[in-house]
Amino acid sequence: MNSLSDWLREVSPTFRWDWAHLVYIQERLEAQARGDVANLMVLCPPQHGKSELVTVRYPVWRLELDPRLRVIVSAYNQTYVDKLARKIRRIAIARGKFRFASDRNAASEWELVDGGGLLAVGIGGG
Repeated sequence: MNSLSDWLREVSPTFRWDWAHLVYIQERLEAQARGDVANLMVLCPPQHGKSELVTVRYPVWRLELDPRLRVIVSAYNQTYVDKLARKIRRIAIARGKFRFASDRNAASEWELVDGGGLLAVGIGGG
């Protein structure tokens, strides 16, 4: 398995992923991906990189590891989660490693030919 930290530096070289709190979160996310951690909640103050790391980039990394994985992303409203979902999809497309299903490719709900994909839902949404 490629490390999340190496992958992050490759995908987003202009971001600083080496802050202590982000390194700690990366370690926990890798443990979750290995199956060592069943449930994980990440709580940080606003503007500390939590959404960019956990919500936007982590799903793409996980889908690269297993394109059959089905990811659900949620946020406090549909408008915000749609914004995050568009970022996720842009990164996934830029990676060039996915085969997207042609019949389901909205920003907030897309599938991969391998069976995985992403569903983005705001609180109170479908």
